[in-house]
Amino acid sequence: MRRSPRSFLRATGVVAAAAILAGPLTGAAVAATTPAPPISDTDTDIRIDRPANVPRAEFELHLVLDGDREGAITERDVDGSTLFLDPQAIVTVSDVTAVRVELAADLEHYAVELHFGDAGAERLAAATKDLGVGRRIAILVGGRLDSAPYVMAPLSSTAMISGRYTRDEAIAFARRLAP
Repeated sequence: MRRSPRSFLRATGVVAAAAILAGPLTGAAVAATTPAPPISDTDTDIRIDRPANVPRAEFELHLVLDGDREGAITERDVDGSTLFLDPQAIVTVSDVTAVRVELAADLEHYAVELHFGDAGAERLAAATKDLGVGRRIAILVGGRLDSAPYVMAPLSSTAMISGRYTRDEAIAFARRLAP
């Protein structure tokens, strides 16, 4: 499933506050011991568990470099342009501690919210704290470029992927990333 360049990652200010009110979201112990409630057709904020028969996807976030450098990973963007990625992943699927699907800001589409453990959150914060407007992070799923969204604000323990997903697309994607 290829996402449009309109996809973006953002830090969660208000979302994090809302999540705290909704209950615990992060931590392997919570995800492992408390199964997610059944999903109804009207849910707009959904905690996702990965079913046993769904393999966990390979997932990595990489900084998009300004130009070619030795060892850079080369990928084609949706517009056909060449992207050069830092070979070192900032975070991987092993850093994901919880996944949620929620109604996006446009109130029409859905977004996938990823929660990272402490080590992943520290690496993500360090990598994005000094990024200027217009800098991008590449999302690799299954070793292939899914999208290269613009970073809207420094990221840390939570990041949101929004790409005009339908509810079913967001749930299917989230299930592949969930612990």
